[in-house]
Amino acid sequence: MEKRAPSKPQGPDNPSTANNNSKSQSKPSKGLFRVFTYGRPFDYAVQLVGIVAAIGSGVALALVNVVIGQFMDVFTDYSNKTLSPSQFMVQVSKFCIYFVYIGIARLVCTYIYATAFTYVAFNLTRSIRISYLRSALSQEISFFDQDKAGSISMQATSSGKLIQSGIAEKLGLVFQNVSTFVAAFIIAFVNQWKLALITSCILPALLLIIGGPSVPDAMLDAKILPIYATAGKYAESILSSVRAVKAFGLESRILDKYASCLHDARVLGNKKSPLYGVLFGGQCLVLYCGMGLAFWQGIGMVARREVDGFGTVFTVLFSVVIASTTLTSIAPHMVAFSRAATAASELFTLIDRDSSINPFSDSGLEPGEVSGVIEIQGVSFSYPTRPDTTVLDDFSLKVPAGKVTALVEPVLFNGTVFENISNGLVGTPWETASYEEQLERVKGAAKLAFADDFILTLPHGYDTRIGERGGLLSGGQKQRVAIARSIVSEPKILLLDEATSALDPHAEGIVQRTLDSASEDRTTIVIAHKLATIRNADKIVVLSKGKTVEQGRHDELVALGGAYSNLVKAQSLSVSQNKEDSDEGSEDKSVKEIGQTLSVARHNTAEAQSLLALQDRENYDLCKKTGLFHTIFKVAWSTPDMQVWYCVVIVACVVGAGVFPGQALLLASITDIFTGTSPSEMVRKGNFISLMYVVMAVGCFLGYFAMGWSTNIISQ
Repeated sequence: MEKRAPSKPQGPDNPSTANNNSKSQSKPSKGLFRVFTYGRPFDYAVQLVGIVAAIGSGVALALVNVVIGQFMDVFTDYSNKTLSPSQFMVQVSKFCIYFVYIGIARLVCTYIYATAFTYVAFNLTRSIRISYLRSALSQEISFFDQDKAGSISMQATSSGKLIQSGIAEKLGLVFQNVSTFVAAFIIAFVNQWKLALITSCILPALLLIIGGPSVPDAMLDAKILPIYATAGKYAESILSSVRAVKAFGLESRILDKYASCLHDARVLGNKKSPLYGVLFGGQCLVLYCGMGLAFWQGIGMVARREVDGFGTVFTVLFSVVIASTTLTSIAPHMVAFSRAATAASELFTLIDRDSSINPFSDSGLEPGEVSGVIEIQGVSFSYPTRPDTTVLDDFSLKVPAGKVTALVEPVLFNGTVFENISNGLVGTPWETASYEEQLERVKGAAKLAFADDFILTLPHGYDTRIGERGGLLSGGQKQRVAIARSIVSEPKILLLDEATSALDPHAEGIVQRTLDSASEDRTTIVIAHKLATIRNADKIVVLSKGKTVEQGRHDELVALGGAYSNLVKAQSLSVSQNKEDSDEGSEDKSVKEIGQTLSVARHNTAEAQSLLALQDRENYDLCKKTGLFHTIFKVAWSTPDMQVWYCVVIVACVVGAGVFPGQALLLASITDIFTGTSPSEMVRKGNFISLMYVVMAVGCFLGYFAMGWSTNIISQ
């Protein structure tokens, strides 16, 4: 024996220690920051380029206000007839070119940062999924016996999508918006610091509106995600057994149970409605009230000659408006970030879990060489879900052994017959062999498992796809393919766990003959309740309540008249029955012939049709194409209980959309104030317009509050 120093590598490709387990659950934000530790140096370089491009795009947007402000000065001068038409057109052409330059710069920068962040997000999510799967595969078997929220595949898929959505182009938009916010405020303070300082009160109010609902929203998401994962796990298990569901007519009961799984998620999700109402409605209220304040102060400053012209006021006001708008647009992204953080914490919980039996770890003791003997001494065992039931109680056993162990399972993968059988070559010298060499070994194993005949009758032979979990094969056929997979690598030890438990008598006979053939020249350990499977075994060990009761060959144990003999009688496997079976050989032969005929007929009809149906299902061109509005109408029509909320959404959208033309009318009125108007008249009109902004802010708040509330109800 040789001893290796304990080693537990850290990083994206290996599970870390369990010390951070609770931290990942209690602080999802740390989980989001940790996502970025899974990148490569090239990913960080690409992301840095994306950040620079996003900042450039944001600054370019803020510079638009400078150009617009200067253009408004030119427009005012032309209205006051201080500029000739030719001079006016020269200035207009110059500013139009500025707009073109800014537009091109934004186009290039936006494309670069969107591409860069999406690329990095894909790579980071891929690394996390690999690490998550690696950690899942490193867990001990008892971990999977526990009631976990969602399957491994569902967690990796759903949580991975949330993470990718949160750190892709949305993250680039945040950098763009923040840079716009900073640049716009710098421009505002440079042009007129006093007016900029007055209007900057918008900032803390917006931060309060945005940050307040985000915390309870993240807490609710942390409770909702496990519920969705559990429901997804249930749906996955049902869809994998859809034939049984259809056969027993359980559709209604299954749907009711699935709906009950989602009920708690809907209740929790509806609690978000007031949060979203305040989040979206409050932003509009603060923004337009702040604009009213800014216009009130700015027009007063122009009347008091504290500001040179309307262009400066316009630049300052709209710099603050754009800064505030870009800040409020971060709010939807904050929702995506909170969901991504919660999803990352869910994945990191398993990644950080320290497995008691980690096949990827080099720590612990390792035998210098395999001696060829398997010996179990004093083993006691019970399942985590049933700790009070002892499966093995001080169990001891010694069997001859070779160097390789194979496990036979009737679980097949969605691939071809060749791919399923060749999976048994993984970890052997034949794993890297050529296709022709592997095919030769696969055919040899199939012949030994009595599977070659029925495989050749499949539509494409060994290249036939057998469906999810081998669903297009019968039970006996799946067993024989699984046995071929286990013996294709020529193992020295064959471990069979209930190999014929779920088969009918005819299929059991074929599989039993296959097992007898596969067991030749191999040490075979058989776990079985059907005694026909182990009748010819060299040594039979009888267990009762986890302890060894009897050991010996079949004839010896029957002669003892003990526990094994009673089991034989109970299963009608006595010697006398064998004689009766032999007397009924002719009848049994006819039954077998009929069974074989039915099997061939079933294969040539139902199985072939299933394969063709599978091919048709994967042809997406056969699906009826529908437009966006048709799809929305169908969704709305299929949920009549939501029609009231649909009406609320429509009304809220009309109110929210009406704000923009209203704002355009107010801006047009503002430009008239500065053309040939006395200071007192300018202040009077300015006060009215500022008051209209407050009225518009209240209406916008009500519309967006109703929109946020109702859309969340519908989405849940």
